[in-house]
Amino acid sequence: MDLQSAGISKQKIILPDGDLKIYEKKDYSPLTFVFLEQHLGTIMSDPQQVSFMIDYLKQKREIKCSNDLKRTYK
Repeated sequence: MDLQSAGISKQKIILPDGDLKIYEKKDYSPLTFVFLEQHLGTIMSDPQQVSFMIDYLKQKREIKCSNDLKRTYK
């Protein structure tokens, strides 16, 4: 059931410090190597070219290292 059919698409909740509104948001699925391999296969006829392209992209992606904290409980 979408918001339009539920009759709440234009509802607004007024709060002391602002408003809450319902809106439609688009979430895109992540661009994964599996996705690329599946869809490159539809436009490139040679599976070896697809494999080469995927391997090339994997090798060229940027790697960023950062520090993080991890808490453990006893």
